[in-house]
Amino acid sequence: MLQHLSSREARWLRRISAVGCTAVVFALIILAALHTTANDHTSVNIAKPVTGRWHDDFARAAAEAKRLNKPLLVHFYADWCLPCKRMERESLGNPVLLQQLGTRIVGVKVNFDQQKQLARRFNIRTLPGDVILAPDGSILAQSSGYQPLGKYSQQVAAANNRFAKTAPAGPAIASQPSGTVNGSNGKTQWPLIVARPTSQKKSRSTAPVVRVPKPLLGMEGFNPVSLFKQRKWQKGVLKFAARYKGIEYRLNSVQELREFLTTPERFAPQLLGCDPVILQETDRGRIGTTKHAAYFDGRLYLFVNAQTRAKFKKQPLRYIRTQHVLLLEEKTEKKRSPRRRARVFSDGDFE
Repeated sequence: MLQHLSSREARWLRRISAVGCTAVVFALIILAALHTTANDHTSVNIAKPVTGRWHDDFARAAAEAKRLNKPLLVHFYADWCLPCKRMERESLGNPVLLQQLGTRIVGVKVNFDQQKQLARRFNIRTLPGDVILAPDGSILAQSSGYQPLGKYSQQVAAANNRFAKTAPAGPAIASQPSGTVNGSNGKTQWPLIVARPTSQKKSRSTAPVVRVPKPLLGMEGFNPVSLFKQRKWQKGVLKFAARYKGIEYRLNSVQELREFLTTPERFAPQLLGCDPVILQETDRGRIGTTKHAAYFDGRLYLFVNAQTRAKFKKQPLRYIRTQHVLLLEEKTEKKRSPRRRARVFSDGDFE
């Protein structure tokens, strides 16, 4: 083709070709540099911890806490839990707390209804519930119920300080089988926190052992089956004990034990034995007494005093239709003689 062009035209064509090749090479170099920069940027993002927000996957959050060697804050909630929603608004989304997530501590929210096995692992009985774990899985702190921002932040800070002072071989979670029967299926295991020694010599030291509190004794030890069937107050025995929703109930025979385990909700007090009036009006769970008891619609309710029992009798539907998360409060009463604490069902039996 160059043979048909003049020498001047041929020189210009060669120059244009050279410039085009140079531009192509330069463009390829730029693309390669951009690709390398993008890869480097991606790798940096992967290595960075998640800051300023909560995780929604427990396994990933636990892995990140272990990688960063930071405590893990596990918050249990439920969509139907009103105190959980209040805590979400007032505490969990506060910028003061969010600044700590990913820098001082790793946070994860766990839906109680979707992760019941995980909730049982940490013995979560009240919502909202929080557990702070060390990177090795040992428990640094645990709380239940609504927590205002100030108290919640103090709890996180205290757990951080405790973790900073903890030796490499911190406490580990073990399990101790319980001897009583669970209301759902078989035996229940109660977590036991023990110290893991770093050597054989240190294992002989007096390491602290912290046991999880025993379950509450329901109905003050009275037999719920005989009360339901015979309206008779009769003390049960430990030999025939059964657990339902974390509360221990005592029966008097194998037959009664089987009946209770078949349909525990039929015999056990409603609302875990809490006074429905106080629960509705204050959103707090106060355990009622057997002295102030009443059946309504075939279900047993316990009350703190005669006044709340009278309120319930006037408007029972108002106090049984609201769904609550219970934060139990035990109130110790002075011991009274059996005669003064006679338990009977009169007009308050409502049925």
